[in-house]
Amino acid sequence: MPIGIVSVVFGARCEVLVEGRSLPCLLRGRLKQAAASLAVGDHVEFQRVDDHQGVVERILERRNELARSNREGPRRRGKEGVYPKQVVLANPDQVVFVAAARDPGVNFDLLDRALALARAARLPSAICVNKMDLAPEPEIRRLMQAYERLGSPVLYTSVEEGRGLDALEPLLKDKVSFFWGGSGVGKSSLIRALTGADVKVGHWRVDNPRGPHTTNVTRLYPLPFGGLIADTPGFDWLALDTVEESGNPVDLLLPEAVALADGCRFPGCTHCGEPGCAVMAAVLSAQIDRGRYARFRAAVAEAHPPARLPTEMLLAENELFFRMWEGNSSVWTTFSLHHLFEEGYPEREGLLHTLGVPPEAAEPRWVVFQEQTSGGESRNLLTAKATGLEPVEELLAEGEELILRERGVVKGFARVHRLRPAADAWRIRKSLKHTPIYESHAFWTDLKPPPGARVPPLHAALLALAPTARFDVIPELALGALTRQEIGLVLDFLEIGSSEDELGHE
Repeated sequence: MPIGIVSVVFGARCEVLVEGRSLPCLLRGRLKQAAASLAVGDHVEFQRVDDHQGVVERILERRNELARSNREGPRRRGKEGVYPKQVVLANPDQVVFVAAARDPGVNFDLLDRALALARAARLPSAICVNKMDLAPEPEIRRLMQAYERLGSPVLYTSVEEGRGLDALEPLLKDKVSFFWGGSGVGKSSLIRALTGADVKVGHWRVDNPRGPHTTNVTRLYPLPFGGLIADTPGFDWLALDTVEESGNPVDLLLPEAVALADGCRFPGCTHCGEPGCAVMAAVLSAQIDRGRYARFRAAVAEAHPPARLPTEMLLAENELFFRMWEGNSSVWTTFSLHHLFEEGYPEREGLLHTLGVPPEAAEPRWVVFQEQTSGGESRNLLTAKATGLEPVEELLAEGEELILRERGVVKGFARVHRLRPAADAWRIRKSLKHTPIYESHAFWTDLKPPPGARVPPLHAALLALAPTARFDVIPELALGALTRQEIGLVLDFLEIGSSEDELGHE
């Protein structure tokens, strides 16, 4: 009985590739219940009815498959909250992720997720950046350096100019390849150029940012130089359920961290903020791409959201009291206001210890910052007030980058967007109005030195910090210490408020 490869599926009907031509087929009656599990790329035994149609008699066992979670909402969820698995291609040899240099541009989050799914399926992967005629090539190549270092082939093409298509041939020759990527990146155009087939193509429009979605089914096309290529519908999201089921997410989402794991201080380090993490050290020294690390942290948090540790701050005479919740227990720490105005800081404890500032760090500039979420130039900026015994301008300048760290855990990077001197006064922004903790009229409050205390000259500055990389959530309102350390300029901070619910927790 002849054997063919399913090239497209329509319920209980399909087309089978036979000697480079597609033969429409129906599934034999006893196989119709298995129609839902039939996938493009399946090898099947079939019989011809005539020259124009046939019948599938048996679906052969798959060598492998590429699957994704079919997470489209609660209606799709199966028993115990498990989402059904969707096989997008059976028996592939490799995955080629197609991106567009412009219109719509490279979606790095989708790229990382697609490569992780390919690794979970133990499939080789490559990257094709299309539409290179629309963007400066040196800039695109610079952005793709992190992926070239991973060892994945990265090819640069332009269907419009016919550029780079010959470099695809040796990659695709005699293999079953899967073109995967967002809508509008040019998958169908590439396949049309490579195969000469009459493939319908769409056109990117600025007013439709989700893409044209011209391709609506997965279909296999024979390549004239040998092999098969699968065109697939574009997508704008990939859930990682199948990655989590397949093994260690670090190996799949951030493979460049695997070789560094032995250098971590703790066995089983998750590389998500533990002290002495060799992977984080590699990120800080630019050995690992920040963007890939940030997306890895976001993907891990998606599967395992971090526990929130809301804090509270109270002012009583000369003490600041912080309460940090851990589960059902609360941990209190205090900070004497004397430390703000005394030279030398003889006791490196209290708030500095809570912030995670190492004992050997230089004397800090105290910083209160709030994240701005709207408002012209302030959008996505951290507006801050820094106060210290030494001028802030001697520590940092506009354009300089610093590390954002919450209680020892690196949360991201920020660049100094704006810096200007301010009045010599220590002010701290209290949190939200109408909370159980703060007075309803409280907004800005001056913290005065203790009566009779000798106050050395204070220096202050107003800052606008622009986050350049986020590995985790940055609090809306925080108090911190800005110091110069071995790893660079560091802002160690502690959340002091973000929502009424947290601040009112009892």
